[in-house]
Amino acid sequence: MLNTIISIFTSIVIFFCTLFGINLSGTQPTGYDMYSDIAYGQDSEQVFDLIIPQGVGNEMGLCVYIHGGGWIGGDKSAESETVKPFAKKGLVTANVNYRLLKDGHDELNYKSLLEDINEAVKKIVSFCEEKGISVKKAMFMGESAGGHIALMYSYTYYDKCPVEIGFVYSICGPTDMTDERYFVDTDFPEDMMLNIQTLLTGKTVTADNRFSDEIVQAQLEVSPISYVNENSVPTILNSCGQDRLVPVSNAETLCDVLEANGVEYYYKEFYFSNHCGRHGMDFINYTLLDMKLDEMIEKYVKQ
Repeated sequence: MLNTIISIFTSIVIFFCTLFGINLSGTQPTGYDMYSDIAYGQDSEQVFDLIIPQGVGNEMGLCVYIHGGGWIGGDKSAESETVKPFAKKGLVTANVNYRLLKDGHDELNYKSLLEDINEAVKKIVSFCEEKGISVKKAMFMGESAGGHIALMYSYTYYDKCPVEIGFVYSICGPTDMTDERYFVDTDFPEDMMLNIQTLLTGKTVTADNRFSDEIVQAQLEVSPISYVNENSVPTILNSCGQDRLVPVSNAETLCDVLEANGVEYYYKEFYFSNHCGRHGMDFINYTLLDMKLDEMIEKYVKQ
């Protein structure tokens, strides 16, 4: 009984420390250097914001945050407050924009998204070096479409990334584009989902051909589940039980694939929460997830 009470009390303490960005381990930053709209390419969308903590030494881990928006919208500005707790944990923190997918721009697809993230990381590392900061390890995270990009990048660029990838964290990110639940009982109109899959894959996906071998293969090519192997990086993910955009089955499928390949992972479903949300009734689950996130930051990014 005493152990249970201690465990609950510890969870509450860690939750509020996480909520208010209090770092329970390591040196507390004494301040922050903040930079906006650092360019890493020629396109106006190829920019990121960067926070570099002060007073924690000249070698730090990196958090790369990737915004959502269905691959066709969204902006880093929406995540300005979301990323600050990671800087307070003593991590160099990047809030990244990328070239959004657009009709009539065939040069943009899932590969361009990953290339943008890689170029951004190169720039982040070189920018930090100019400031006297060495970045050795990184975590990648994002919500919704950003979670998908974080997973895809971490699973396919783990041997090409300019820094070692410690782990990846996906918040309600799509993992399996063959999941039929995208077309059943969701808030995605069918034509919108078909268009998004067309933009991602570079193949014309229609209601008539989406079950064809060619299109299914294209859908798998843009699905993180297709790239998991025994060398894949540790993964944290959550789904939301009331999600009307990304089916819970996506997260469950990824968990099955990670399990089958012996990859370390941690998963929680927020049963009462909407897409990328945190309902108060899910307090225990998101507190446990935040505790695990801090643990993995210490183990895989700061060490």
